[in-house]
Amino acid sequence: MSSQTLNRRINAVKSRIPVTVNPDEEASLQYILGYLDTLAHRKQTGDPTAQAEIEAVCKMMRYN
Repeated sequence: MSSQTLNRRINAVKSRIPVTVNPDEEASLQYILGYLDTLAHRKQTGDPTAQAEIEAVCKMMRYN
C-alpha cells in the first residue's frame, strides 16, 4: 500500500470521527451567527449604522 493510499484511508476514518462540542462554545457560536445574520439583514434593508457596525465587528474578529 502506498503512503498516498494510506493517508487517504486515514483521512477517511478521521472524517467519520464525531467531534465533541462544548455546549458553551456551541451557544456562543450560535449567538455570534445570529448577530451576524441580523446585521446582514439590517444592512440589506438600509440601516444607516449597519456598515459602521460591520466594519467594527470585522476589525474585532481580525485582531482577537
